[in-house]
Amino acid sequence: MLFSCGHSATRIVVDKPYTPEYLLELIDKYKVTILTLAPQHIATLVKSPLLTKERLVSVRFLSIGGGNCYVPTLLKMQEYVTNGYISYGYALTECGGVSANLGITKPSSVGKLVPGLRVKILDDAGRSLGHNETGEILVHNNKVWNGYYGNPNETKRMQDYQGWFHTGDLGYFDNDNYLYVLDRKKDMLKFHGMQYCPHEIEQVVAELPDVIEVCVFGLWNEVDGDAAAAAVVKVPGSKLLEQDIVEYVAKRLQVMHKQLHCGVFFLDELPKTGCGKILRNQARDLALGKKWEVHKHVDGANI
Repeated sequence: MLFSCGHSATRIVVDKPYTPEYLLELIDKYKVTILTLAPQHIATLVKSPLLTKERLVSVRFLSIGGGNCYVPTLLKMQEYVTNGYISYGYALTECGGVSANLGITKPSSVGKLVPGLRVKILDDAGRSLGHNETGEILVHNNKVWNGYYGNPNETKRMQDYQGWFHTGDLGYFDNDNYLYVLDRKKDMLKFHGMQYCPHEIEQVVAELPDVIEVCVFGLWNEVDGDAAAAAVVKVPGSKLLEQDIVEYVAKRLQVMHKQLHCGVFFLDELPKTGCGKILRNQARDLALGKKWEVHKHVDGANI
C-alpha cells in the first residue's frame, strides 16, 4: 500500500491467491506498470508456459524482495522485462529498506545501501570485518525504533544500546561495496566440522531448468553432523530424478561438506509464511514424512 502511494499509482486489490496464470491475467487486463513480487512468485512465474515478453510489455518497474531470489531465476526474469527494469533489494520490517540492486548489476547481490543508512559486518566475537569477509549484518538507520510491542526483552536482544539492529542474517560487502546476503545465521550447518550455508547448495540446484523451488536442510547425526538434503518442487511432468540433482551438485560444488548426502525429496509444494518465505524446518518435516529411512552415518558421498 505504501509503495503504491509513493509512486502515485492506482492499486489493484484482488481476493484470489497468487498463481502465475492469475497474475498474467491481471497484467493483461489492467496494463500493470509496477509490480512487487516475492522470490517464490518469480520462481513459479518464469516456469509458466504462458509467460512471454509481450505479456510484460507494460511493466516499467519490478521490485523483488522478501527473501533470496536465485541467480538463474533472476536472470531468466530479466529476459522477459524488456520495457522496464528490475530492482532486487534487502529490507527489514524493523529498519525499512536497507539496499537495492537497480538493474541487477550483480545478480547475486542485493545492491548498494540506501542513502542515510549504515551497515557493518561483525564476526562472532563482535569484531568488524572487511570486504569479502562473512559475518552478521548489523543495520543503523539513524531513527528511533520503539521496539516490539509488549516484548522489551526481545527488543533489547535485537537492538543494542548504540542503536545497531542485529539482523541475524549473514552477509558481506564486496570490493565495490555491494552487499550480499547469504543466509540466516541460525540456518548455518556443519558437516565434519566444516560450516556451510544451505543457500549455497540451493543456488546450484536452482540452475536446473526443471526445478521450480528448492529448500536445503540438514539431517543431523552424531558422526557427521548436519548432512544436507533437499526438498524440491519440479515442473509438472518433468522426468528429473533424484540422482540427476545429486550428481549435478557434486559436479558444481566439488567439496565434500556441500553435497546432498541425504538425497532429494520431491514435494508438490514447499510450506511458506503468509508473505511467501519458505519455512525450512517445516519443509524438512514434510520431506521426512514421506517413506524414507534416516541412515545413521554417511559413508563418503553415499548414505
